[in-house]
Amino acid sequence: SRRLQDLHSNSPSDGAQDSLFSNERIEKHRIENCDFRHSIFDGVGLKNEKFKDRKDARPDVVDCDFSHCMFRGCYFRYVRFRNCKFINCRFVDCEFPESTLSMCDLSYAQFRNTNIEPRTILSNLPPHENLQVGLLRSIRMNFSDRGEGDHARECFLAEMNASARHYWKVAFDKHSFFRDKYVGFFKRFQGFLAWLQLKAEHLFWGYGESPIRLTAWAVIMIVCFSSAYVNDTTSFREALRVSAFAFATVGYGGELTSGTNGINWLLVENLIGVVFIGLLAASLFKWISRRQR
Repeated sequence: SRRLQDLHSNSPSDGAQDSLFSNERIEKHRIENCDFRHSIFDGVGLKNEKFKDRKDARPDVVDCDFSHCMFRGCYFRYVRFRNCKFINCRFVDCEFPESTLSMCDLSYAQFRNTNIEPRTILSNLPPHENLQVGLLRSIRMNFSDRGEGDHARECFLAEMNASARHYWKVAFDKHSFFRDKYVGFFKRFQGFLAWLQLKAEHLFWGYGESPIRLTAWAVIMIVCFSSAYVNDTTSFREALRVSAFAFATVGYGGELTSGTNGINWLLVENLIGVVFIGLLAASLFKWISRRQR
């Protein structure tokens, strides 16, 4: 077991690998140029003075390598990490209140029951989209398990957007990584279909997170179908009522006249309405359950 208190900024250490730092509380301490790879931090607390200006604040932990480390029950308050590597780290039951990360590498990092701001993660995403997806999925599940629905939603949307960018590169990017890994037209076409599906879901209902967008599409569909029911004996207003009844799948009653045009479109609109109602119910349930948690 070692002590972080023994590591000073004016005496950089590169011999802290494979160490155990346990049950230590430090205040107003600076750590610089240290190699902590494969170490375990258990119950370590680091607290510094509250900083008013984040941009001009001097970092407290800078140019350190925490790759393959385990952080368990750690507490970092008002701590500024800059240019640190957290590659393949695991954070379990940790707290990062009012702490910041700048230019840090979080590739393959995993979080569980950890209190951290989503903007801290989003501002330190890995450069490659597939790594972004893995990191965002981990932090999204972390927020979801903690009942932080809004933070989970923010990371979910970022994850879907990163996935879309990744599949676009699978289909069209000429970089050797994509061309060597996804060989042949079939795999590239699969990437294009995956990208197309994600973009359609985003446009249609915001990946299930936007009932308002789905409702707007429902209104557009009702108006479009109503044009098929207009004729000499059916005004646009009456056709709009018929279309609304058909889309809502509640029956037509006296709204459907014998002169209504496009009668065959009613069944099609009924089927589309059933799908829309199911999607709207799922989106509303997701929205409500997130706020109840």
